[in-house]
Amino acid sequence: METHNWKKLTLIIDNALDLDPQERETYINEVCREDLPLKTEVKRFMEAIEASENFWDGMSEASSILVN
Repeated sequence: METHNWKKLTLIIDNALDLDPQERETYINEVCREDLPLKTEVKRFMEAIEASENFWDGMSEASSILVN
């Protein structure tokens, strides 16, 4: 990915993460407009971030059980 596109992608993701989950889809659609490759990448990264949140929550719970 080109540097310009990477910066745009990360800016959109950072801004989306600051929003409530219900507002994210609207924001992404407004910002990406007709740029389908960008929209696809943003959504792919957002899904990965959301999936990793659940992973780390589970790891934290497992760690606290093991430590106690």
